[in-house]
Amino acid sequence: TSVLYTGEVLPAEVADLVEKISKLDDSSTGFIAQVNELTNAYAALSVEQQALVFNVMALQAAEAKAKAYSEQIDSLSLAITSLTKELSFETLKEQAITVRTTYDESPKVVQAGVENYEHLVAFEAYIVETEKAMAAAQAVTDLIEGLDLEAATFIDDVAKAKAKYGALTEQ
Repeated sequence: TSVLYTGEVLPAEVADLVEKISKLDDSSTGFIAQVNELTNAYAALSVEQQALVFNVMALQAAEAKAKAYSEQIDSLSLAITSLTKELSFETLKEQAITVRTTYDESPKVVQAGVENYEHLVAFEAYIVETEKAMAAAQAVTDLIEGLDLEAATFIDDVAKAKAKYGALTEQ
């Protein structure tokens, strides 16, 4: 039981709420859910009981922070959803880098709230695979452009280029 400076003992549900508010940790991945739970518990109290919650301002500050975190989650989730193969490859890559940086710099509570994170990871893998394929294609292009009609190895060089091109098209 908690005792006010006036000597008055707080009702159990008020004391429990006051204690939980004082233990809120805005770095916890469950912060938003905790704030929602405590806000609902506060709302369920009578007006007289609410008046005894002396740290209600801490709850209100937590509500504002939880709202800001929720907005960050929504914004980040939307940015991830906007990653699509319909974008040019360079635009997709730039946007994926921006989204990844934003995600990595976000608080853990925001990261935990992003439900489509796997979509970002999938596009990052797609970008890596596409870059590998582009590098392989460029290597074949360079090989073809480097063919020398006058070289004694021209026929072998063409065969090598043709084999590398064939390996590319099989992928």
